[in-house]
Amino acid sequence: MPIPPPLSPALAAFYQTVHGLETNGYLPLHYPANGNPNAFRSDYFGDEYPHRHIIALNSMDDFFFVDDREAAQGFPVYFCYHDGDWEQPFAVSPALAEFARFLLRLRQIMETGQDSSQTADFIARHCDVAHNGFWQEVHQSLCEQKELEAEWARQEALRQAKIAGGDWVFGHIVITDLGQAKTKVAARMKQLHGLSTAEALAAANRLPILYRSGLWQYMRAHLEELHSWGVSAQFVPQSEQ
Repeated sequence: MPIPPPLSPALAAFYQTVHGLETNGYLPLHYPANGNPNAFRSDYFGDEYPHRHIIALNSMDDFFFVDDREAAQGFPVYFCYHDGDWEQPFAVSPALAEFARFLLRLRQIMETGQDSSQTADFIARHCDVAHNGFWQEVHQSLCEQKELEAEWARQEALRQAKIAGGDWVFGHIVITDLGQAKTKVAARMKQLHGLSTAEALAAANRLPILYRSGLWQYMRAHLEELHSWGVSAQFVPQSEQ
C-alpha cells in the first residue's frame, strides 16, 4: 500500500530522530524495516483501515499508528493493544514530530537519572496520567520499577556487606539488565566462554545471565567493567543460593 506524499517525509524525520532509542517496554521499541510502515500491515490491519499506518511496536507487540488524513494536524499518534479495541485507540501525542522529541527527551532523562523515579515524574508532568489509560499504565510500570530498584539496592547492600568480609568468597556474577550494552556483553561472553557469535548473542537474550563464576577478588574487575557499560549486574555469593 503506497504511503501518501505528506506522510513520507514526516515518517523519515521521525525515524531519524528515534533511531536506536530504547525507553520503556510500553513505548516504541520495534520499528519497520527501511522505515516502511507497510512492514507491519499484514500482521495487523491487512486490507482494513487503509488510512492507518503502524509506525512502531512496543515490547508486547502492541502498536502505534498515525492516520494519513490528519496531515494538517501534524499526524497525531495513537496506540492500540494488539488484542484490544482498534476502534477506540488511545491518543498518545498530538503530532508525530512532537512524539519523537518526547521520546528523545525521555531517553535523556533515563540516562541521567539515578533511578526510575525521575522518569515517572517526567511522565506524570507531561502526559495525561489521570485520564489516559495508556499513560496510566506506563506511569504505573515506572512506579513499580522504582520499588523493585529499592529492593535490589537493599539486597545489594546486604551482599556487599558479606563480600566485604573477605576476597575469598566464591560466587557468581548475575546480569539482570543489559541496558544499551548487549553487543559489548555478547562479545565479552564470546571471549570468556569460547562461544560462537550466534551462541553469545543468544545467551545475551536470556535474562538473568550467569556471566562469570569465581572468587570475589577475581570477579571484582569483571563486575566493574559491566557497571562501566551501564549493565545492571551483581556478585551473588554461592552461600546465598
